Amino acid sequence: GLENVVKFAGAVSSSQKWKELRALDVYIQPSFSEGGPISLVEALSLGLPIIATRTSGVSYWQGNSFLYMVEPNPRDLAEGIKAFIEGEADRKALSERAVAFYKENFRWEDIVQIPYKEYMRVCENH
Repeated sequence: GLENVVKFAGAVSSSQKWKELRALDVYIQPSFSEGGPISLVEALSLGLPIIATRTSGVSYWQGNSFLYMVEPNPRDLAEGIKAFIEGEADRKALSERAVAFYKENFRWEDIVQIPYKEYMRVCENH
């Protein structure tokens, strides 16, 4: 069964989480509904290719080559995993593109500007 090839870690501490993430070949997010999942951003920061369901809250990432976007059902998820395994030679390139996307879209210096600019806009209008 899956227990021979997949590790189900359960709840882990923050430091253990990073250790577990660094040991992965791919990050899989099989979700029926997510807002903006920080776990996917964490995976990107480590250069992990991602297999995510369309309902994982990152459909706007679709078209990026580090991401396998699938429908939220077992058959499509299995096809995404199979596509990743069969494309094994491209893992280094997938990782580099994941890190580049992270650096372009999730820099702290840029993120803090979003609410700051909105606060300034609201203050100027009142």
